[in-house]
Amino acid sequence: MPRGRWVAGLAAATAVVLAGCGAGAARDRGPADGARALADTPAASAPSASAPAPSASPTVPVPPVSHRLRMTREFQTTSYNCAPASGVMSLSTFHIKVRQSALARKMRTKYPKGTTGDNAMSALRGYLAHTPYSLTFDAWPSSGSTYLFREVSYDVGVLHRAPLVAVWWERLPWNRGIGSRHKTGHIIVAYGYDQKKRTITVFDPWRPTGGTHTLRASALLKALQPSGLYYIYT
Repeated sequence: MPRGRWVAGLAAATAVVLAGCGAGAARDRGPADGARALADTPAASAPSASAPAPSASPTVPVPPVSHRLRMTREFQTTSYNCAPASGVMSLSTFHIKVRQSALARKMRTKYPKGTTGDNAMSALRGYLAHTPYSLTFDAWPSSGSTYLFREVSYDVGVLHRAPLVAVWWERLPWNRGIGSRHKTGHIIVAYGYDQKKRTITVFDPWRPTGGTHTLRASALLKALQPSGLYYIYT
C-alpha cells in the first residue's frame, strides 16, 4: 500500500540534502549533496456498477505496540561510506545480501563528498525492482514527531523493513559537543520502536560513536534532514 495508507491521494515532490558522512573530526567529513525524487500515488480505479461501494476509510494495518527487526549490523569502512553501510543493513531486512563495497560502487560513493541522494535512491531501487516494495523519501521536520514515528512504526512493525534516515551528524544526541558546528550529512537505519515510550531504535554505522541507539522520536526529528526519512511502501 503506498503512502496513501495515511493520506489518500498524496503525491510528494521533495528535495533532500544528503549525504556526506559523520566522522570523528571535522576534516574527515564530506559536504552534503542535493538530490530530488518524486513519489506518486496511483489514482484509484472507478468501481463497476455491480460492485459494492468501497468504504470511505480503507482499513490500514495497525503496527504492534513495539517491534525490533532482526537485521545485519554494519559499520562503515570509510569516513564517507555511511550510505552504503546503511543500505546493506536496510536491504538485509528484505533478505537481500550485498557487500558494502559493491553497494558503494553502485551508489557512486566517492571521497570526500560521499553519496548523493539521487545515486543512493537509484541503487537501492535497483535491488528492490523485483520485489513488491518501493522506496522514496518524505517526512519534513515541520511534519512533527508524530508523523515521523508513525511512518517508522509502519515500515518496521507492519512491513518488517528498515527505512534509512538522513540526519545531520552533529545533531544526533550521541555526537553533541563533538567536532565543528557545520552540518554534516549522515545516514542511519531505523529498525525498532516503542509506542508507549515514543522511542525509535536506530543503528548508526559510524563506529566511534554509533551502533545501536534508542532515542525519542522528537530527538530524532531535531536531527532530521529535510525529507530525511527514506520510507518503504508496497
